[in-house]
Amino acid sequence: MGSTQRILLTIVALTLVGACSYVPRMSADTELSGIRAQYLHDNPGGLYNDYIIKGEIVQGMNFDEVLASWGVPTHREGETESSAESWTYLIKDPDSPDYLLYDLAFENRVMSRWTLDRHVSRGGGVTQSIITSHASTLPATANARTGGVDKRN
Repeated sequence: MGSTQRILLTIVALTLVGACSYVPRMSADTELSGIRAQYLHDNPGGLYNDYIIKGEIVQGMNFDEVLASWGVPTHREGETESSAESWTYLIKDPDSPDYLLYDLAFENRVMSRWTLDRHVSRGGGVTQSIITSHASTLPATANARTGGVDKRN
């Protein structure tokens, strides 16, 4: 086999491998809208539907409700012998090095608390971390898009 044929064969092989490995992805907003719409359709009159529509989470929500509200977490961690699991959501500001890191704790598939860690750039490569924690006894909601926390009585 000549060098020209080898080059052509290599190009064809790489093209086929690339074509086979391509998986079209929906945007995160489109994906979340679909998950949310399906959940609300399947669970009309659900206890947390008003929060889910607004993209908020509340202590007491189960896996499906948090998933419908915020979508697939950036990271999930749990132990097979334990009923505890944690989900992490990373929300990055596209115009700065700032980001929000939410850690949600679940016990028996129900969210019991969360921690919000805000990383704010202070210039010169210095980042300030501001941690806010919410336990299950505090009625509050959180919105991942704004990083806001709304304490409710």
